[in-house]
Amino acid sequence: MLNTLHPFKPWFMAVAAAVALAGSAPATAQTVTGTVQGTVTDSSGGVLPGVIITIKNDDTGGVREVVTNAVGFYAAPFLAIGRYTVTAKLEGFQTVVQEGVQVALNDTRVVNIVQKPASVAETVTVTGAAAPINSTSAEVKSVLNAEQIIDKPSLNPGSFLSLAEIFPGFQENPTSGQNNPTASSGSSVNFNGTGSRGATFQINGVNNDDSSENQNRQGASLSTIKEFQVISNTFSAEFGRGYGAVVLVQTKSGTNQWHGDGYWYLQDSNDLTALRKFATVKPNNQRNQFGGTAGFPIKQDKLFAFVSVDRTRFQGTQNYARDVFLASELAAPRLTRGNDTAANRKWISDILARYPQNVTPNDPRSTRTYATLQGFRFPDEDYSARLDWQLGQDTLIGRYQYTHQIRETDDIILGENAKQNNAQQNLGVTWTKIFRNNLVGEFRYGLGVRKTRVDIGAGNDTPIVRFTASPVFGTLLGNSGAFPIHRDQLDHQFVYNLSWMLGRNHTLKAGTDIRRQALDDLADNFSRGFWTFNRVCGGVTYATPYDAFLDGCVASYQQAWGPFYLENRTRESNFYAEDQWRPFSSLTLSAGLRYEYVSAPKEIENRIDYLYKADKNNIEPRLGGAWALPNTGGFFKWLTGSHPGTASVRGGFGRTDGRIFQSVFSQNGASVRTNPPTAILLAFSTQPGILNVADPTLGYTFTPGPQTARHQLFLPDKDLQMPHTNQWSLSYERQMPLNSTLRISYNGNHVAGTLKYNLGNLPQSPLNGRVLVVDHPNNAPAGTLPDLRGKYITAIAADVQCAGTGFYGIGLTAACPTAVPIAENEISLRVPRTNERRPDPRYSTNLIIANGAESWYDGLQIEWAKRYSRGFSFTANYTYSLAEDTTSEATFVGAGDTNQLGPDKRYAKGYSRFHTPHRFTAYGTYVVPFLKGRNDLVGSLLGGWQVSGTLKLASGTPFTVTQPGLDLNFDGFGEGRPVILDRSVLGVSVDNPDTSTQILPASAFRQTTIFDTIDQIVGRNTFFGDGLVNVDMGFYKSFRLQRTKTLNLRVQVFNLLNYIQYGFPTTDITSTTFGRILGVNGSYLPRTVQINVRFQF
Repeated sequence: MLNTLHPFKPWFMAVAAAVALAGSAPATAQTVTGTVQGTVTDSSGGVLPGVIITIKNDDTGGVREVVTNAVGFYAAPFLAIGRYTVTAKLEGFQTVVQEGVQVALNDTRVVNIVQKPASVAETVTVTGAAAPINSTSAEVKSVLNAEQIIDKPSLNPGSFLSLAEIFPGFQENPTSGQNNPTASSGSSVNFNGTGSRGATFQINGVNNDDSSENQNRQGASLSTIKEFQVISNTFSAEFGRGYGAVVLVQTKSGTNQWHGDGYWYLQDSNDLTALRKFATVKPNNQRNQFGGTAGFPIKQDKLFAFVSVDRTRFQGTQNYARDVFLASELAAPRLTRGNDTAANRKWISDILARYPQNVTPNDPRSTRTYATLQGFRFPDEDYSARLDWQLGQDTLIGRYQYTHQIRETDDIILGENAKQNNAQQNLGVTWTKIFRNNLVGEFRYGLGVRKTRVDIGAGNDTPIVRFTASPVFGTLLGNSGAFPIHRDQLDHQFVYNLSWMLGRNHTLKAGTDIRRQALDDLADNFSRGFWTFNRVCGGVTYATPYDAFLDGCVASYQQAWGPFYLENRTRESNFYAEDQWRPFSSLTLSAGLRYEYVSAPKEIENRIDYLYKADKNNIEPRLGGAWALPNTGGFFKWLTGSHPGTASVRGGFGRTDGRIFQSVFSQNGASVRTNPPTAILLAFSTQPGILNVADPTLGYTFTPGPQTARHQLFLPDKDLQMPHTNQWSLSYERQMPLNSTLRISYNGNHVAGTLKYNLGNLPQSPLNGRVLVVDHPNNAPAGTLPDLRGKYITAIAADVQCAGTGFYGIGLTAACPTAVPIAENEISLRVPRTNERRPDPRYSTNLIIANGAESWYDGLQIEWAKRYSRGFSFTANYTYSLAEDTTSEATFVGAGDTNQLGPDKRYAKGYSRFHTPHRFTAYGTYVVPFLKGRNDLVGSLLGGWQVSGTLKLASGTPFTVTQPGLDLNFDGFGEGRPVILDRSVLGVSVDNPDTSTQILPASAFRQTTIFDTIDQIVGRNTFFGDGLVNVDMGFYKSFRLQRTKTLNLRVQVFNLLNYIQYGFPTTDITSTTFGRILGVNGSYLPRTVQINVRFQF
């Protein structure tokens, strides 16, 4: 149960602060609304002050009235997005009516008006307009409206996240599992090299961030969304809390007319889906999604409602493959190393009993792999309701949403799967107040609630077992060591924005965003025990790790003791001010400043101390400019356009600060919850414990208090801060023929201070000077080794590989067949004296959560978009980019990369995990004109066709060739990459299972030896996987039932070409399958057909 949040100053103090700042702020960004502004002139170009501008919403009848100032300028901020009619009246002049003015989310629509003198009352109506361009803001953003969202083929119409994939700057992520609230995987919304933790999310201007994972907290049915927008660079000062993209979702509202839809989507893997690559049998599952929306007036022109319901039933069977024990292994002698005890024999038998019995491997990828089908049930439900109340020129909006998901999978190996039961709620209230013609205020309150429950299906006492280097897919017995997770999140948000048009050419805006967050959660950390089996164990090399298991030798064992439940509270206060200055009617300059205060988490029962302090120095300047190019005529007409305002140049610079995702403190094997004195995590990897497989701790009992045995700590850096980005952009935008626009942008950024686990208390190397062995009981000698306490280690032995062989019980080996003495002041591979060289003898290698990583991005983006006209609309974009970093993700990288790169930055820097040098996407829809408009039987049957489709082409992302780690310079970090022998293979794309071992041959590498240097090691992320080629198509047939009612039958085909995007090859050069491609990319989907029936009214 969530406890009461810490007290904080009332929200009206924040409002007062915003008002006090209003002397220097703009009407630029608006997270839930848009702006109409412009200049009114007479026919000679002279400005007209005192013109009454009436802006009327065509759907709701809502009216805003403003008056032009001394320079003929007017602005109406905080307008609900939608279609408007703008009317200009001034005595002695024509009344001008501009129809069809579309106000978009977070956008400024410029409507300049020319009024001619008139001796009698005269009205001129203007209809239609060219595709608008951005001539007022430096922001780089992409948008989809409601029609585009519904027409775009979408595999999951209950989620908006996939909409971002067609925008420029989006980067591919080869690791699957994003957007999972329990996998610590971040978000799939990844733009401009900022990674999977940089985005921030809002629905109707209300916070939609999951503070535990830095991903969206709640989805929304596509039928409820009026506009979807991603801002990827040069944010206004109103936006903060994210160092990557800003994702805005604005939902539909009720109007004066009843409107809505009812829909049903069907996917059937048996009849409508192709066989998945590497699958030996086709699964049988069905996904039924059904729901509806309705918008309607409660009182005409005053009060409106919009409601929705969306339910999904996704269940059946899915493909499953695991490596299993062979009959020959099960028949071999067990427990041959003097460890044949009843307890050990029972433990092994109990694990084997969890496997399916009497199965025969049947997967062609290896002689050990068994493939079958696995049952699952994934029901979802989503409900929302919104009210809009027009109070004169003021508006009051409220919205509530509830979503619920269950994820349940049947066990093939008993204890592999976890059951998830998650729910989210969101309440948002927005009040827009018109104080006077030039002063508008907006208050928003947001409440976010999230409940997450994850338990092991077979019981939360299930042991965690892994087999290293299993040929295809070893067991996931026990699932994640962080399970169970029981998490309750409660977020309060108070926002106030004030817009003030000041003087002749300044528009000022200021505001505040106050948040209070509570996160109560239980997150385990190997309390069930974590057994890792390797083919090398206790000085014996087995044929496979499965043989080691049957012989009762566990290579390493981890277990934690102590409390795992925390009640964390955080506070943040954000303030901003920005001035938008128009020195000329064609030039807009903005200067803003944002300040963010973010507290450190506070555990209210003092169970732990997070060590770091509140981050108080987040000062974020924002600068931008937009120039509407004049019409120069002549040769440069192609650049400036046919008339003023048809082309613009925009650019800006800004700093944004992100947030630390809270789950970084509670990872598998790296949790602040297991630090003494209240808890501990211990690892066991030496005899005799590793031969006592039933209990490798040999009966250890944890007693709270100071711990004397050497152990590991998991600590936040005391100087931990929020990550931040410096970003910059330069854009050119121009109206084009076919009612289209062209944008060319350069975007760049440098992200600093992203999270990384730094290694602490590493052994010191004598290569950097003599090392004192601290006089401490933990440095007492073992066996016959000499006592070095108080002495210095000063050198590496001449025979660095074999020195110490034959002494102190260290046996001869094939590599070291003779005895080689070692001096007390020396170290070697066989006698590394690792712990003796540590600065603090109380601890082993500590993990420090620090701002240890950074990234760099430069990208060219070209976007061509055509507004809907003559039955056709499209958007196409191309991105050419370079993304580099020193760690791509703190907690969830996946195969082919690592997030633990040691203290040497030369070893760490390389292409980003998400580096996608070339990416092209296109989306379009076309209404077939054949028999259009005919209402007879022929027209009904043969007319009304529409085609919609998306195309995505992307380069493959990079991966790293690896090996077991070897500490080359005795600094305590094992470099896990081999020496490259054939540099001609660098940069190759490994994208075909038939040729992968020829393209990436094992002969091009060798394992490192102690005689190598870091400069000889192959670089990080220097090879590339398979690229993306994907075509999705939709074929739609509409039947008009009445004037405002239609029935749509839709067939959507995903991956129309059935293109197989392969996964990375095996990257470990010591593996027998090195270079082989044994799986598919995480985003790969075989050709899938979806049937959709939609009734619209």
